[in-house]
Amino acid sequence: MIRLIEIYSRLNAIDDVMNLMLQPPNIYAEETIYAHIASLVAYVDHVNAVMWTQQERGKLCDFDTRYILPAISEIWLQVKQELTRDSRPLCELAANITGLISLVSFYLSRIEGNGDKSRVLH
Repeated sequence: MIRLIEIYSRLNAIDDVMNLMLQPPNIYAEETIYAHIASLVAYVDHVNAVMWTQQERGKLCDFDTRYILPAISEIWLQVKQELTRDSRPLCELAANITGLISLVSFYLSRIEGNGDKSRVLH
């Protein structure tokens, strides 16, 4: 759950940076935004790889296997599809970031509402 919240926080940070930096005059805006996006993509790649490695070794608890792993996998797939294509306009990237924020929010609310009262999520 912490990993999902971290992805959500990073997406919101990129969204905030894009909102500020897309206002003129900032000639370094694109480089900064692309650097933040590259960092997010690398983080999501890492989290996905770690989760699947733990799954293969049988080290994920039932909760993580049932809720967190599918969420991370879907988010990873969407990040790869939406944020790693070359030369996209920043306005299109901004829309993709907003969509990813919605996706992560959906999974956070779904996981928090799963009814497992013995699990503290955050």
